[in-house]
Amino acid sequence: MADDARSGILGTIRRAVEGQRDEAAARAAVADRLARHARNVIPLRAQLPPPSRSSCSSAWPRRWAPRWNW
Repeated sequence: MADDARSGILGTIRRAVEGQRDEAAARAAVADRLARHARNVIPLRAQLPPPSRSSCSSAWPRRWAPRWNW
């Protein structure tokens, strides 16, 4: 009885660790792809420098900003 409970708990732990390992591998693969193609990727808000994260400031310098007012 105790062995069944113990093996059940160990199985749950193993599955959780494998899931975390798979998730970390997927994150590493995405980071690798983004590193290889960084020029064509718009950065995430969290990857920008801190002043650019606020909604008040633009993520692009003024001279590079697209001109929408025709």
